[in-house]
Amino acid sequence: TDTHDWLKGPEIDSALVCFKKAIASDKKSARGWYWLGIVYKQKGWFPEAEDALHESLRLDPENIDTQLALGSLYPLLGRPRNAVPHLLDAYRQKPDNPQVAKNLALIYRFYLEKPESAMIWYNRYLNNAPPADIAVNQARIEMNDLIARYPEFAPKEIQRWQQNKRTFIPRNR
Repeated sequence: TDTHDWLKGPEIDSALVCFKKAIASDKKSARGWYWLGIVYKQKGWFPEAEDALHESLRLDPENIDTQLALGSLYPLLGRPRNAVPHLLDAYRQKPDNPQVAKNLALIYRFYLEKPESAMIWYNRYLNNAPPADIAVNQARIEMNDLIARYPEFAPKEIQRWQQNKRTFIPRNR
């Protein structure tokens, strides 16, 4: 899911104006460049988004949000391989961030077609995903499908998510 849902409505044009003004007043604002990149991406202006996000990363090289944004932008630009170094760098900085692992799993599964790598990252995502993350169920389905198809690639790391299965509890009527 996109954590920036507020950018999907008519407010996006006023957000664009605001972030451009913010950058005009402070060209060294990594957050300003980040948000401008997010707005550009949301509007479908992918090259502009890439430029803004790179400027944000230049100003704040350890910003995981910017690395995640670039990681999700590159597949849209038809360059999914470019996402991997940004996401791996984010993982090195924050290995328990489930969004980083989820994005790497998706890149390896659907764009690079590397099931062994996808399983490693799905496992890391599922081991650290917050219970309310709606992507968990789909990730479990994908992971179980990959394990069934490629049992030889099943991750050697602990699979805590296997013990923490969710169960449906019906309401009392």
